[in-house]
Amino acid sequence: MARVSAAPAGGACPVGQPVALASAEKAAIRYTLDGTPPGPGSPRYEKPILLEKPGLCEIRFAAEGADGRVSSRVFGALYEVGSRKSSTALR
Repeated sequence: MARVSAAPAGGACPVGQPVALASAEKAAIRYTLDGTPPGPGSPRYEKPILLEKPGLCEIRFAAEGADGRVSSRVFGALYEVGSRKSSTALR
């Protein structure tokens, strides 16, 4: 199944940081925000995810095939939301 990526890739970021998920093969993407692997009942990615709670947030994401099966190849990104280390400014 397709490789899925997140932008930004993870790290320190401000509250309200949007995270975009993308698949090179334009596959549908399922994701979770609690670090658990996504499944068929997980939210389907449709627009950038806003990181609104300060603290650690682990997004896990995987491609969904045309048959509705979610790939066992799960990708992830860990964000430290609201960190003082963040130099990213929202525009």
